[in-house]
Amino acid sequence: MAETSIFPIPQDVRKMFIEESRPKEEKKSKNSESFQESISQFIQFVSHNKESSYGILSICEKFRFQRRRFYDVVNVLEALGAINRINTDSFTWLGMDKIITTIDQKIKDNSIDDPSSTLDSLFPQENKITISRLTIRFIMCFIALRKQSLSIQIVAKFLSRSNKRFKTTLCKLYQVVYILINVGIFEKRTIPSEVTLADVYYSHWCQNPISGIQQLANLDKEAPEFIIQRRTVFYTYLPTRTSTYLSDSD
Repeated sequence: MAETSIFPIPQDVRKMFIEESRPKEEKKSKNSESFQESISQFIQFVSHNKESSYGILSICEKFRFQRRRFYDVVNVLEALGAINRINTDSFTWLGMDKIITTIDQKIKDNSIDDPSSTLDSLFPQENKITISRLTIRFIMCFIALRKQSLSIQIVAKFLSRSNKRFKTTLCKLYQVVYILINVGIFEKRTIPSEVTLADVYYSHWCQNPISGIQQLANLDKEAPEFIIQRRTVFYTYLPTRTSTYLSDSD
């Protein structure tokens, strides 16, 4: 089976995560640079503009977005509370500062900090896979596990544990992560397929973060017992070999 059929991920996203073994001096894809630049310019524009609403088509033309890709950006930012969708073709900008309050409310609504909440109860299986839902669920994984860095592939495996739609989940997660990196919520790690929650968000949502050294050594003595139990469940989805992923079907 061709690689593109296994990972139907946009080429700029693929170059950022899948093709990490290539020499560093290789030039970035023009599409990748263009998409990153478009996101940056868009955020800067709406953050300093006072317009009450924006048309999706006009934003796509102004910042050279492919419409399909910009809808992904809108869906991610809407899930985080930074955008309010008026209708299919327009939205209002609420601001990046709304992200923390939006996630704060999600933490409260879902009882993330309740020691009696298990990982399975916090992340019930869903058959419908959307960019918006995966955005929230991925961020919640960091908070529920009190981990600043996570593997995209393990998260995809965990979230698709019952619906057997690993490939679809993984593809959409890569797209979500790519956008979250470019708006400053995630940071790309040197370890392939791993991402880090930016310090400002991690320190806010995880009041007792485990130090980087402890994470690397897997010494989680400071973590409460219920966090350790959640991590134990989560890491049962760690694959022993790549073929584990490739055998899944949608």
